[in-house]
Amino acid sequence: MNSLQKVLDWYISLTDSQKITSQLLLKSTKGGVFRGTVFLNRQLDEVQQTLQAAQRELSDLIVVSLVAHFEERLASHLGEGFIKLQGAVDQFKPKVHPATFEDAQRLCDYRHWVAHGKRWPPPAQADPKLAHMCLSEFLKQSGID
Repeated sequence: MNSLQKVLDWYISLTDSQKITSQLLLKSTKGGVFRGTVFLNRQLDEVQQTLQAAQRELSDLIVVSLVAHFEERLASHLGEGFIKLQGAVDQFKPKVHPATFEDAQRLCDYRHWVAHGKRWPPPAQADPKLAHMCLSEFLKQSGID
């Protein structure tokens, strides 16, 4: 199993756990079941909002992690020729389908936006499952994977 797949598996495990937690909260009327958690003494709608915000942040961080693992694979492949992520991606433009190349560039931009505190208008939204698929396809088409 490659590192991109591991990151996606972690994401799926956490999102499944979040779904289970949401369902348990909807069924529970007693906060005592959740002692020692951030849910204690909060209204259900506030907890649901917290879970939704956590899910959005988790998705962003998973994309950052996927791009970081992608960058590591490119750096390992290029060795001394690796300077910056965007420059490394550009080296594979002739080998990779244009749509895959553009998607990888967008994901690198998204990672940059998240990693630098989301201080400017957001680029196109990134979904962890689609990011995994795109980056894996880029590695496959480029001959790295």
